Amino acid sequence: MLTQLGRADEARAVLSEALTIAENQGKDPYKELLGLVHLANAETSLIERKFAVAIKEGDLALSLAGIDFKSIAVRGKSVVGLARALSGQTGG
Repeated sequence: MLTQLGRADEARAVLSEALTIAENQGKDPYKELLGLVHLANAETSLIERKFAVAIKEGDLALSLAGIDFKSIAVRGKSVVGLARALSGQTGG
């Protein structure tokens, strides 16, 4: 991931482009891609220690994942849980 290499600005630009594609202007969005973009945003924010953003983006990924995209849901729960723990939040 670009963020892990210290290239967060590039990562954000790529994710912004992916979000535009996933939203599929004027048509049905690509739900799985939307979930993956929000998950990547959550992971990027977690690496940058922006815990509130990581939680928000992780929750969006979880919402989009529903029961259809289990791997997104698992990774989303992991990111949200870690962000909550690192920020000192308890409970859900």
